Amino acid sequence: MFERAKLLSGDSRHPGAMAAVACTEEALRQHIETLGVSNFVTIAVYNSNESHVVSGKASAVDAVVNLMKEMGVRAVKLKVDQGECRVP
Repeated sequence: MFERAKLLSGDSRHPGAMAAVACTEEALRQHIETLGVSNFVTIAVYNSNESHVVSGKASAVDAVVNLMKEMGVRAVKLKVDQGECRVP
């Protein structure tokens, strides 16, 4: 049990994050490419045509969230444990 918790705790030197974004997959992929963070963030969950969750390096997720908000797109950082984030 202890070993599992340790593995799921993530690497505090490289914090991860997740965020919900309300836009199409195509638009989200374009924005991730435009920001140059495709090696650090990925679309982790496909909820619907205009609802996705991104996951990855915290600074890259923050960049996606900030860009979306600047564009008037709903984007919310999710409260998750480090181990739940998938960093590409």
